[in-house]
Amino acid sequence: MKKLVFLLLLCLTQTVGATAELTFSPLKPTYHVGECISLKLQENLQAASRFHRVDLWVAVQLPSSDLLFMTPLAFTPFSPIPQLFRESLEATKKVHDILDFEVVVGLSGHYIFYAAYVKEGKNPITDSFSVLQSNLAEVSTTLSDEPPLTPVVDCVSVLPSPSNPFAEAGDTSVLLSWEPVTDADSYVVYWQASDGSGASISVKATSYMHEGLINGVSYRYSVTAMDTMGVEGIASITVAAIPNAGVTPPPAPTALSAEAGNAQVVFTWQAVTGAASYTVYWQSAGGAVESRSVSGTVFTHKGLVNGTSYTYWVTAMNAAGLESSPSASIAATPEVAPPVVPPIVVEPPPIVVEPPPVVESPPSPSPSSYRYTDNGNGTVTDNRSGLIWLKNANCFGRQAWDTAEQIVASLANGQCGLSDGSTSGMWRLPTEDEWRAMVDKSYSPALSNAAGTGQWTEGDAFSGVQSDDDYWSSSGTNVTTRAIRWNDGPYFGYGDYSRYNTNYVWPVRDGNSPIAESSPSPAPSSYRYTDNGNGTVTDNRSGLIWLKDANCFGEQDWGTAMQSAANLANGECGLSDSSTLGMWRLPIKEEWEAMVDRNYSNPALSNVTGTGQLTEGDPFLSVQWNVYWSSTHVSTTYAVNLFDGFVFTIGKDFSNYVWPVRGWSGY
Repeated sequence: MKKLVFLLLLCLTQTVGATAELTFSPLKPTYHVGECISLKLQENLQAASRFHRVDLWVAVQLPSSDLLFMTPLAFTPFSPIPQLFRESLEATKKVHDILDFEVVVGLSGHYIFYAAYVKEGKNPITDSFSVLQSNLAEVSTTLSDEPPLTPVVDCVSVLPSPSNPFAEAGDTSVLLSWEPVTDADSYVVYWQASDGSGASISVKATSYMHEGLINGVSYRYSVTAMDTMGVEGIASITVAAIPNAGVTPPPAPTALSAEAGNAQVVFTWQAVTGAASYTVYWQSAGGAVESRSVSGTVFTHKGLVNGTSYTYWVTAMNAAGLESSPSASIAATPEVAPPVVPPIVVEPPPIVVEPPPVVESPPSPSPSSYRYTDNGNGTVTDNRSGLIWLKNANCFGRQAWDTAEQIVASLANGQCGLSDGSTSGMWRLPTEDEWRAMVDKSYSPALSNAAGTGQWTEGDAFSGVQSDDDYWSSSGTNVTTRAIRWNDGPYFGYGDYSRYNTNYVWPVRDGNSPIAESSPSPAPSSYRYTDNGNGTVTDNRSGLIWLKDANCFGEQDWGTAMQSAANLANGECGLSDSSTLGMWRLPIKEEWEAMVDRNYSNPALSNVTGTGQLTEGDPFLSVQWNVYWSSTHVSTTYAVNLFDGFVFTIGKDFSNYVWPVRGWSGY
């Protein structure tokens, strides 16, 4: 029974949006007495964050159909008691020896080996299928009591892969180094250039200077260990480098300026020749250093604390991924501007007998330009989206999702302070996209005031907003449903929000009656995307212009991807838009977050109208349900997995897909 449960759970594997792959080395169909069986397990794990760690479980199904579980103990490597092999993993590329022995009489039968990552602290035997976090690695073989047809000369075990390979680029050269392997007599270095050429060379040392290379060409390397019998071991991971001719980091930016305002600072600097992007660093008084990658020379820092001093500095990054030294620093203190006192003007006495009518000064800005309008009937209109929200954001308290849908559908005039004449069926839960349009990431909680010029406070324009808790959306599946949390504005949950959980309820309705007759399909001006007919597609929501071909460059490491995007121009990748070198770039992570549509998966993108899932050519071509680079980086770089739309960090030496963009989104 335990075997069946374990196999059922492993077959229902889920993906969490990070790299989580396990691979067994191959086995022969049959091993005879005297032959050596060697089985290794390769881990390839990059967690989405330190909050998404996993445990590794490894099991073998015996000919009796019982299961043995691999343990971390050297003297009892397998146990019939269900237990994990490695715990609390975040990032690893380790290779494990699962079996390494000579087959003897008495072991005959069929054996099946399994491996999978499991959510940290969970047990796949006793917990539900949702605890599984990777592919199911599986390999099988049969052991025979009969000797082989050809006598076995020796039972040889291969050496493990060299660890920590590192490739350092120079002028027409690359220096490759790695950690030594115990019992290795020599090493074999394999290399391949981006033009398809390649070769291998045997070396005795743990480094190799590859000279006579072409600057600007990408070279990929892996290395294996060779024992004294001439048996070659397992290959290392692949690393890449691009030789360069005297390429140096760009100079540090100069001409800094920091203009303080109400809860914000506008930080600017002079453009640096050869810079592909910039990294802005800041630190509040007594706080930690933070940073953000930007493509322009202006950084508007919002959501600050008035009266607190903020210090800023910036570095420049060229297309080769080299970062300049830091600029000088500059400080600014945001504060509320003092009220402007109008000058006292002495009006001449009126000539007419009747005094002129008194015209009250309109508020500034005028109500028509406000983000929200309080309708005075228990509702508030979002002038940006046209949606009508219930003014009281806590009329119903916490509810399970099914209950929330029912009470919202029955909401009508006379309830929750409403005097708007609405009837049952007009109100509903917001969709995920409507929540995303509602939030303002300039603030925490991420909700603006009525004027749209500052952070929300009680009664302006809403009341009862639970800024530190979750609100339901209508988007989700029949098992889980998405919700928003205002204080980190916004965070949408996947899998952690069961329909039976309780969250707060905030009803919304459209600006017209839901009983109205069906309207025709939206006009192209209201589409999510516009195909410009020149190899580009405009996202009408963000204003960004994307390359229509989402796989013009294939998979590249981060430095090569940055360079490929910067070198893109008219005449390449189907472009006829007159764009020139330097106009295209990799998207920043915030632009990816705005681009994806998590209502869908495989891929997490909508079609041209925004009413369904993207299909080939509608509007993009060759979209890969895989990982794409962003330009945002600190010690590691951000990327997006278009399988499910999650943005996560990943090392720059990985190979991911490249999707250039141009224009400015305002992030």
